[in-house]
Amino acid sequence: MNNKIFKFSNALIILMVCASNMQAALAVNCGDYISANVVLTADLECDTGYVALEVANHNVTIDLNGFTLSGSSELAGISVNGFDNLVVKNGSIKGFWAGINGFRSDRLNVDSVTFYEVGHGVIINAGNNARVQNNDFIKTTGPAVFISVRSKFDSANQNLVSRNEFYRAAGGISICGSQADKNVISDNLIWKSSSYGIHLNHSDRNQIYRNRILETIDSAALRLNNASYNTVKNNTFREGEHAGVSILGNAADGCLNSDFGFSGKNKLSENQISEFQTGVILGLGFADQRNVDGTGIFANRITDNDIGIFSQSDARNSYGSDNNFTGTTRPVLDFGVNNRY
Repeated sequence: MNNKIFKFSNALIILMVCASNMQAALAVNCGDYISANVVLTADLECDTGYVALEVANHNVTIDLNGFTLSGSSELAGISVNGFDNLVVKNGSIKGFWAGINGFRSDRLNVDSVTFYEVGHGVIINAGNNARVQNNDFIKTTGPAVFISVRSKFDSANQNLVSRNEFYRAAGGISICGSQADKNVISDNLIWKSSSYGIHLNHSDRNQIYRNRILETIDSAALRLNNASYNTVKNNTFREGEHAGVSILGNAADGCLNSDFGFSGKNKLSENQISEFQTGVILGLGFADQRNVDGTGIFANRITDNDIGIFSQSDARNSYGSDNNFTGTTRPVLDFGVNNRY
């Protein structure tokens, strides 16, 4: 009797596993609502509708399985609105206006995906605790990873963007909006961006470390605008037409923000900044309330630039020591107030 029960139980378990595998192997079609884990079994090209795949549940994994999800720039590739714990991994996404478009969805995990010729690669709009790691972003026409907040009731905090490679993106990583704070950007390679490599806009208390931003074609490699208490450490910023690091009070960008423009208490340490017109530029040159205050600049190698540190008239109370200016024509140019280098 017990032996029969044991055999029956084993058979039931095998049947359940087979059913689960069959569900995962079911064909995925354009326009599907994805409410359970799926695995692609072939390339999927979508050019009608608004979204190629719409996530409709929490705790969903989309395994691209080495295949490509592609489509028109009129569509988003994968969209998730209000559902948490989405995982997208192991394949390619090509051609959409947004590869993955997330809204009010926490703990998005994007791992080992190649985004090619999309508008944005990954959008995290009002999402917290996302992980964007080990991906490639190639020839995007907008910021490849865009973290934003558009409502005062939302937040986009504690997201991690790490170990990704960006090549010829219009912008590498952009964080935009008050309450888009405490994010970590680390160990990324951002190469030949046509705009900023990393851009923090009205975003505070972020950590930026061990990134390499090379050959920025236009704008600064790293730009902080109306952004305070950020830590920038152990990065390499090399070769560009303008500045390695630009810190501004408020350049009137279109993020959700207060009227008061201020960048305060940012700290730059142990970075390599070389082959720019200006290594570090502080301020816009407007002596009003929109100012840059209390920037700490320590132990950086600010080498082979035309100007090392340029403090405009709205840069105040900045300080620094132990910076190396080898090969820089003019190490410090200071029009600000109470700066000490």
